[in-house]
Amino acid sequence: MSHEAKKILTPRISIIAPVLNCERYIAETIESVIMQTYQNWELIIIDGKSEDKTVEIALKYAGMHNNISVISEKDEGFVHAAEKGLERARGEFICFLCGQDGFLDKDWFLKCINAFDKEKDISLVWGLVCGKSEDGSFIYDTNESYIHFLKPRGLLGVMRNIAVKSKDIVKDLLFAPLYRKKIILKKLFSSGAILRINSITQKSFPAGQYPQKEDWFLYWLNTGLVFPDQSLVVSREVYRVCTPRYIQGIPNFDNFGNFVFNFNARGYLPYFIPTYANFGRDHKGNSGARVPEKVYGMLKIYFDRIKDLRKKVLRDHEEVVFRNRGGEIISRKVF
Repeated sequence: MSHEAKKILTPRISIIAPVLNCERYIAETIESVIMQTYQNWELIIIDGKSEDKTVEIALKYAGMHNNISVISEKDEGFVHAAEKGLERARGEFICFLCGQDGFLDKDWFLKCINAFDKEKDISLVWGLVCGKSEDGSFIYDTNESYIHFLKPRGLLGVMRNIAVKSKDIVKDLLFAPLYRKKIILKKLFSSGAILRINSITQKSFPAGQYPQKEDWFLYWLNTGLVFPDQSLVVSREVYRVCTPRYIQGIPNFDNFGNFVFNFNARGYLPYFIPTYANFGRDHKGNSGARVPEKVYGMLKIYFDRIKDLRKKVLRDHEEVVFRNRGGEIISRKVF
């Protein structure tokens, strides 16, 4: 079943929304797109055959807005659904949106488009994401790897962060289920441990001097920091170049990790905007649910690849090539 939007003008931004059993939240998610001050977008809702009223609610909005499309058919999970949406996307830029999440900054699309138009070399724009509880309360500062991008954090803040993280680890080792304990121990002694430590011990940036464009590469190489997937807006063609295509019947949980690694390793340039762009939350049975053991496997592969790249760049001093979103080389650097 599908309800395809009329093609009136080519949108600049395509929002791809894989959804599943989101009747409680889907209206709020769609409204957060409709309320954006920048209106040249299309919303492509890919439903995996929800068993509640998700599709009914989505179709109601599609009937009122000709830039909203709804496709409902069985899929093999979030990655498969996202691939279907990518095939239908017409925008120069794309972003992904789960059916329980939404945009918090009403000017987010406008800020992204302005950044892309001003900074012709950048291929991706990202902001921060806050949590949202089931009762609708916003939960800021939910991820210690990102909060120093907006809130001041000096040495005391770093020490406090280490203490909180250490307390959480000890608590998990004492009281968490066995599978969780095994994952914690693997993380502590994995090749990615130093990157995780670097990520949570970063001080805030002086006077808003964030690592942008070429400067981001070394920051990423030392921390392994992943762009928040809810907030990023990226060139559609660059995303295609950096992301392996989904193969039906073969589980592929690592497509986002592959994208982030390839994006940075191939020298494409990101741009950070200091705002809480999105909110995100989880609920049982949602389209973004993940199995903890498989998430750990994803991260291990991701961090191992960064470890190998660090050796090439920092030890062997291999040249790093930077590119614009057209794939053209714009600069080279040896670290």
